[in-house]
Amino acid sequence: MGMMGCLGTTKVVRNASLPKDNTLNPLILENYIHRVYVGLLGRKPQVKEVVEAKRMLGNLNESKRRAWIMRVKRDSAYFSTLATKMRGEYLEGVNRRELEIMRIDLTKLLENEKQAIYFDQWQYQITQLQKLEGLSELLHEQQISWTDMHKLCVDNPYYDKLNMGIDNFILSCFQHFLYRYPSDYELSSARNMMYGRPAILFLKRGRNKRDFMKIFFESDAYLEGQIRALYKRDLMREPLASEMASCFRLFHNTGKLTDIQLNILASDEYLGK
Repeated sequence: MGMMGCLGTTKVVRNASLPKDNTLNPLILENYIHRVYVGLLGRKPQVKEVVEAKRMLGNLNESKRRAWIMRVKRDSAYFSTLATKMRGEYLEGVNRRELEIMRIDLTKLLENEKQAIYFDQWQYQITQLQKLEGLSELLHEQQISWTDMHKLCVDNPYYDKLNMGIDNFILSCFQHFLYRYPSDYELSSARNMMYGRPAILFLKRGRNKRDFMKIFFESDAYLEGQIRALYKRDLMREPLASEMASCFRLFHNTGKLTDIQLNILASDEYLGK
């Protein structure tokens, strides 16, 4: 009896759980820092940059992540890396010297007065090539948006050289930015527009290449393609319908695809939490 009295009674607590652990594995944190640096700057961070990143990130709440990412994106390497990626993705890795040679050749054509009828066209192409050569500087000085950067990558004589013919140009634009082939109706409408005939594409009317470019890059189809690309590149999956709708709302509020990218890079999912 005495022994049983010493044991007393045991209280059973059902559905008990340990307190939530808000700490983050240091390896996950370092991996996050490395992923952001490689993705945005094209290189691994130096030891001192990792130390500074950990100091800035602190308890890793989302607002601190966003502030740190914005700081990383102010590095000049971000703009040169982005420009290189764009030329690699859409222009088969053409370098600045190759663009300069094409620009010089076009400039020489302006010396032939007998070809004056083409001067405006050639001057426009020269200007586009100059912008491509200095794309990283334009990005750094905030003189060009993400969408205008995409327009520039296809509205130049080098892209025309790679995608000769109207049909090839249209197919390439759809595949590069919408990640699909055009429907028969879309191809027919875009073709008519490019040939200078009035046509309707994405519910908008146009009748030349400039109209096609404006309609294409202002369409919801383009925006959807870019959102899908950001999710697949950084999260390795397609966005959910709710995420797509949220991204559309954000873009229509700010007009910046970079804000969608920032949300993804600052998310718990990208962090690996």
